[in-house]
Amino acid sequence: MTRVIRLFAPRSTKPWLQTLFLALPLFVRKRIAARMRANSKEANSSKSLAIMDVNQNAVVSAMEKHQVQWLIHGHTHRPAVHELIANQQPAFRVVLGAWHTEGSMVKVTADDVELIHFPF
Repeated sequence: MTRVIRLFAPRSTKPWLQTLFLALPLFVRKRIAARMRANSKEANSSKSLAIMDVNQNAVVSAMEKHQVQWLIHGHTHRPAVHELIANQQPAFRVVLGAWHTEGSMVKVTADDVELIHFPF
């Protein structure tokens, strides 16, 4: 994580900082956002997929604690439908995409689960 992001993240929920940021011209805000995305992408490119994903044991533990067979969550840079066993039954962890270049949604029917990607 870059120094700028480390400094910005804890303060980004402060109303005074949001007001100040929104007072900046749009082109400046876009440049700041683009730089933060580029820094994040650069930092993530050197990380292994194992680090970029959730801990499978923690997922199963949480699903068993709450007695659920489905977990749908935001992106971990590996959008997919992951099949696993929880509560001694088949279970699913659905990871939605990051919404950078396309959107994603999950469609669940009685017969199937499908991760759908769509353009903006």
